[in-house]
Amino acid sequence: MGKSGDKREAPLQPLPIIDQPFQRVGIDIVGPLKHKTCRGKKYILTLVDFATQYLEAIALTSTEAPVVADALTKILFHQCFPSEILTDRGGNFLVEVMKCLWECCGVKHLKTTAYHTQTNGLIERFNGTLKGMLKAYVDYNPND
Repeated sequence: MGKSGDKREAPLQPLPIIDQPFQRVGIDIVGPLKHKTCRGKKYILTLVDFATQYLEAIALTSTEAPVVADALTKILFHQCFPSEILTDRGGNFLVEVMKCLWECCGVKHLKTTAYHTQTNGLIERFNGTLKGMLKAYVDYNPND
């Protein structure tokens, strides 16, 4: 029997290689950003397609589930709804509104392994690049 502070490691299960566009997408939220837009947006919903590495980002005012669901449907209506969506275990992706969205659209919700961000490494790398680009832009254009 382990102590309450023991971390138990489970074997990692590899995800199959994806070759069909929008079969699996990863989504994540960047923020809160240091500076918000003139419309009060200080978060960014990011999406990446695992087959094509197509990237999409949309600014958000908050990370509440209805706001995230609305932004996600706007992105996906331009493309198509994927078979699978991979997210971290953030509360904004696990609440009832999001579960309803997954079910209504026939999307299988995959969740990353806790404390193992490499599972969604493609989007995590994009988020790092996006943060660097935004910082460079704000440093160069402080009044925008």
